[in-house]
Amino acid sequence: MDTELQIETAILKYLNGLPEVFAIKFSQASYSRKNTFRPAANGVADLIVNLNYRQMMWTCYMEVKKAKGQLRDTQKAFQVKIWGLKGKYFVVRSVEDVKESLGKLRDMADAYIDKIEEGYKF
Repeated sequence: MDTELQIETAILKYLNGLPEVFAIKFSQASYSRKNTFRPAANGVADLIVNLNYRQMMWTCYMEVKKAKGQLRDTQKAFQVKIWGLKGKYFVVRSVEDVKESLGKLRDMADAYIDKIEEGYKF
């Protein structure tokens, strides 16, 4: 069975091999501000994925988990926050899950753009 790090590495290799995608790993490391170290936000998704589609950039968050891995409470809270802001959040366990998630993101983008083109007002 692959570790989360191995799965994540394969996913990032796949994503960053796509010319229309820019994906980065969000680090949970601490940061410094005026020599004061603070921990990064708990629960933030592992990956931030930007997709250039239909001449727009679409962003989603992906949490990488092993086959039976579960979200921690802090990760669930981050997921709910993103959903509350109408953002896109996916739990992925393989490159195949990522391909499916990108398909869903494209479908959502199509629906949004189609409504705009039809003159729908949000």
